[in-house]
Amino acid sequence: MMEPDKIDLIKKVMAAHIDAERGFINMEMLFGHGFKESDFYEVVSTALDLATAATSMFVGDKWQWIHWYIASGYGKKPIVAKGREIVTVDDLIWLIDECGKKENSDGR
Repeated sequence: MMEPDKIDLIKKVMAAHIDAERGFINMEMLFGHGFKESDFYEVVSTALDLATAATSMFVGDKWQWIHWYIASGYGKKPIVAKGREIVTVDDLIWLIDECGKKENSDGR
């Protein structure tokens, strides 16, 4: 079972992504145009991607399931992995634990 500090880190990196998304939406409403094509957006997005990759390494997520979960809309487009539908953060943590149990696992 994953340690509480690792679970907390996963939740924090997801919260950072959500906060950034909300920030860009608010900026778009405030300034009247989107920032998705801007250098600023690219820098923030790259920093979040790097933080996500570092979190995956730290918690033993060799198959980058955290990145997938965020990209899927935080479980809104679930998949079935290891015989279970991955919808919630708890499902994600379970999946990372399951994939880490077997050294030669293919992550599915």
